[in-house]
Amino acid sequence: SVLGQGTTFTLSMPLTLAIIEGLVVAVGGQRFIIPAIAVRESFRPRPGDVCTVHGRGELVAVRGQQVPLVRLGRHLGISESVEDPTQAIAVVLEAGSDRRCLLVDGLVGKKEVVIKPLGESFTGRTPFAGAAILGDGRVGLILDTISIVRLGKRSPTETAA
Repeated sequence: SVLGQGTTFTLSMPLTLAIIEGLVVAVGGQRFIIPAIAVRESFRPRPGDVCTVHGRGELVAVRGQQVPLVRLGRHLGISESVEDPTQAIAVVLEAGSDRRCLLVDGLVGKKEVVIKPLGESFTGRTPFAGAAILGDGRVGLILDTISIVRLGKRSPTETAA
């Protein structure tokens, strides 16, 4: 508590039985889950929609505004991910008042998944909020959209690292 400014409360809830609705996306041969509540829209960029601005990295034109682009495959070191934005899908994420475009290879579907925690050794160290077992038996990592949005706030050299 700070006099004249208010009080901040932080609630931590266990993820053991949390169920979320998620957008399942493909990058390379892998599947990832984006919490649906953070997804504003998705689209295939047209030629000329993506540009590089010195000191700001790549930007995508979204409804007349330039939104920073985060290439998920590049960030996670997945070499077989699509590099040409016109052959990929841009997923517009919102976290608070910030927006970022996440470039993925394709959309797989929308599913309700049970979140499984990753364990204490991964807490705060990865761009993942948990994992889920998908209908085909594969494990899908659930993206932490807040950390993805923070990626777009860093310089391009930090984002690629």
